[in-house]
Amino acid sequence: MKDLTIGEKIGHGGQAEVFKAKYGLDVVVIKIFSNSEDKDWRREVDFAKQVRYRHIVQFYNVEHNMLMMEYVEGGSLSNAILEGSIKDWETKTRIAKQVSMGLSYIHGQNILHCDIKSSNVLLTKGLDAKICDFGRARTAGQGGRDGTLPWMAPELLLEPPQYSCKSDVYALGMVMWEMASGCNKPYQEHLQGSMILCIVNGITEDIPSNTPEAYRACIQICWHKKPEERPTAAEILPDVNSMSQNHDIGEQMVLEDEQDRKASVYSSVGSMYHSGFGIRKKDYKKSMEWYLKASDDGDAGAKFAIGMMYHSGGYGVEQDYTKAMEWYLKASDAGDLRAKFNIGMMYVEGHGVGQDYAEAIKWYLEASDTGDPGVMLNIGSMYDRGGYGVEQDYAKAIEWYLKASDAGDPDAKFNIGVMYESGFGVGQDYAKAMEWYLKASDAGDPVAMLSICVMYGRGYGVGQDYTEAMKWYLKAIDAGYSSTKVNYGQRHRDDLRAGHKAMHCFSSIFSIELQRYQDECLNG
Repeated sequence: MKDLTIGEKIGHGGQAEVFKAKYGLDVVVIKIFSNSEDKDWRREVDFAKQVRYRHIVQFYNVEHNMLMMEYVEGGSLSNAILEGSIKDWETKTRIAKQVSMGLSYIHGQNILHCDIKSSNVLLTKGLDAKICDFGRARTAGQGGRDGTLPWMAPELLLEPPQYSCKSDVYALGMVMWEMASGCNKPYQEHLQGSMILCIVNGITEDIPSNTPEAYRACIQICWHKKPEERPTAAEILPDVNSMSQNHDIGEQMVLEDEQDRKASVYSSVGSMYHSGFGIRKKDYKKSMEWYLKASDDGDAGAKFAIGMMYHSGGYGVEQDYTKAMEWYLKASDAGDLRAKFNIGMMYVEGHGVGQDYAEAIKWYLEASDTGDPGVMLNIGSMYDRGGYGVEQDYAKAIEWYLKASDAGDPDAKFNIGVMYESGFGVGQDYAKAMEWYLKASDAGDPVAMLSICVMYGRGYGVGQDYTEAMKWYLKAIDAGYSSTKVNYGQRHRDDLRAGHKAMHCFSSIFSIELQRYQDECLNG
């Protein structure tokens, strides 16, 4: 990897060593595997490429036996527990919620982590959590037994092992216990044989008496011996956002009455029938029935799920944008931020409502509290393009693109590069444009690679270098660039133009090189 300087060693495992490194101006982590053919290495690379979310350590690049990842400066949750640096329950609860959000995201991608534990959760300086290490991950439905024993759910120690999303949820319960107890080694007083007996028979660690009731209840339900009785990752700590405003964790998180408990259970059953986890087969009709029951009892997530079913169609109901919009509005009124984003999307696309960008951006701004980079990218794109009731505002566009980039969105990095190259919203600066194109290319963006080709071909922000230009053009083709496959939805309007500029640049370079070759032949 060009411009890479490997620094101090910060970790190691059975198959790899981990180093802090500099890549250009950025601090990154380099994981060097001893065997590039090792299945864990290949698996980690494959899954790391698929996931991109703010509570998951970001993949940057891979070459030979080296994996480049985001550097998370706060170290592991395991070390923080050992050092006693996480003292208040609000922080412990927030970390648990963020891990559950990361799990919910990867489960939605049909991926199981299979090794959730405190050492595989990294913390930023602000004590925000990011899941790492996908070396044992698998696609949902695959067989096998993976994990680290103290964090393994009972069903994984039976024959045949039955790994599901709920096994990751069990492990998260153990991570919550680690934070509650201040101990990063569950069952440390047991030998392996007795540890297995405890886990299989549902004999769990004692939860400290000073643990808030809601936090305790969450650990206990995550530890339920039957996977189908455990919540989904998305259902863990549902009220954590409102809690943080009042700092009254125990009281806010306890479900207030039996009605709320019923709604949560109904929604969980609906989710099980929809996903097929914990039951014999999927049944979308039953899923809808249970979601409707949960909705009647006030469950916001169930209202959102019903909206999604009508939005997509094919899940036991016909596609109906009007009904989808109706349910998204209900979910939004009940406090579901995901619904606000989808309402904004409906206004952009004119599905179920008249197309209205001004209304869309209002909903996107409300949804931006989720911290989702896709929401921020959409807002930036709308200010960038303007029209349909939204005044074009390049300054606001780049502001939101920067937020999306900080949250890990690669498309935002490309868009920022275009704005610096064109001088939209910022002073024209080819060097900065090149810097942002390189960041986007590190995330595998072929159009960014084409833009780098043009920069080298024309000498914008770098010395003119036809060899480098040719190299980047070929990289873009290898990365899958095709003018027929440009994603216009959230990308900058210059996507296709970058391709045309690169083709012209490539043609010019070819002509120059051909003339040079002919001159050499004539001169002997």
